[in-house]
Amino acid sequence: MIFLQFNTKSPILAEMKRLYCILSIMGLAVFFFACEDEPDIDTPETKVLAGVHDSDMFYYEFNPPFQVDCQVDSGMVHGQDSIDLDADGQYDFILSQRFFSDENDSAQINDYNYPYSRVRMENSLEVARVTEVIYIGLGQTSDVFWIDTLSFEHRIDDIEEWSETNTSIEMWMVPPTEFWSSYGPWYGLTDSIQYMGIRMMSDSDYKYGWIKVQQSDRKELVILSYAFEE
Repeated sequence: MIFLQFNTKSPILAEMKRLYCILSIMGLAVFFFACEDEPDIDTPETKVLAGVHDSDMFYYEFNPPFQVDCQVDSGMVHGQDSIDLDADGQYDFILSQRFFSDENDSAQINDYNYPYSRVRMENSLEVARVTEVIYIGLGQTSDVFWIDTLSFEHRIDDIEEWSETNTSIEMWMVPPTEFWSSYGPWYGLTDSIQYMGIRMMSDSDYKYGWIKVQQSDRKELVILSYAFEE
């Protein structure tokens, strides 16, 4: 048997060993870098702000402003009208108003005859709401839901409390009961512009938007414009 013996002191062999070490270290470095997680790429956050719209939103301005055509019947003024917000041929937003022609006629209030401004949502439309806890006697409470009033540039897409769809909710109401602490956030507004936050389910995600409302007083309410994410 023949054994080959290398001269470990050979300068060529020493250089080969040095190169081998360098290449091994480089290979390990490439391996570890390749195994690291992909760095997170920050993407601009999309914010939906009341009264603000851009090219990614559908915007519509009423001219003249949208207003319910109310009629007088037995001392009560009432009316209803609808808006197709996403222009799909189906009404999504139904606004109803009812109030006394004489503000002092509150004595006529009963279970079937009381003033309010109310919105009904259809076709997966929801509106931002606020909850009021009222005391109904004997230590008991009840929740009342109102359409919330939003100021200009209020962020809408991170609002947590929303109405159910296919249901009605009041902006304000004078109810036929003595157990009440508030008539709603829109009741006392005069010469004010406020916004409603809205959202609608599209496929598996929500699209957010707003409705701009001008209220001279609770009897005089017009809708100026609205916008929705495309």
